[in-house]
Formats: sequence, C-alpha cells, structure tokens
Amino acid sequence: AQFYAAAKHPKAAEAGRIPSAILMDQDNAYATEQNRLKSRDELAEIYRGVGDRTIVSYCNTGHWAATNWFVMSEVLGKDNVKLYDGSMVEWTADSSLPLDVSGKSNMQKIKDMFSGLLG
Repeated sequence: AQFYAAAKHPKAAEAGRIPSAILMDQDNAYATEQNRLKSRDELAEIYRGVGDRTIVSYCNTGHWAATNWFVMSEVLGKDNVKLYDGSMVEWTADSSLPLDVSGKSNMQKIKDMFSGLLG
C-alpha cells in the first residue's frame, strides 16, 4: 500500500514512491516454510529481469530494501546494485525531489491538502 501511495510510513513526510521505481517485494526471496532464502536457482529466476542497468533498492527506512540488495549483490553476484539506506524517509524530507503519488486516493489527497492548511 505504501509503494502505491495508498498509505504513508509514519516517518515519511509524504506518501508516494520514487518515479520510475518498480516494486520488487522482498518477500518473494523467502521460502517462508523453511524460514530461509530460496535457493540460488530460484532467486536467479525471480530476479532475472534485473539485467545490467543500475538498480537502487529502497523501501521506507532501508531495512526491507537490504534483502533485495543482499540477494542481488551478494547471492547473485550483481555489481550494478546499490542500497539507498535513507529510503523514503530521507527522500520525502526533501520537497525538491520528485515523488510519484499517482496511486494516492482522492480522499487521501483531500486529507493531505487540509492537513497542510491546518499545519
């Protein structure tokens, strides 16, 4: 919900996502019934679309994004992966940075507008 701007992390200044971001849920990397990461072959299949372009993994605070970074960088050996540890908390603190809020509901936009007016 937070990725689609339907909800906001309590520490983030605004709901939304970094423009052009692609959702890659870190839960896909886990074999939950075994309480471990999936096999290297399974992970390679899940992350096969990454290619050689630079990837910056982020979430709200950096801790969930670390899973995607770890899998791509350390397990799959990709050197084109970075971790944005400040993530959305840091990004939304700077109002000059672009933010995609296209998933935000009209009701949430109205609430935000009044919240801004009331301080």
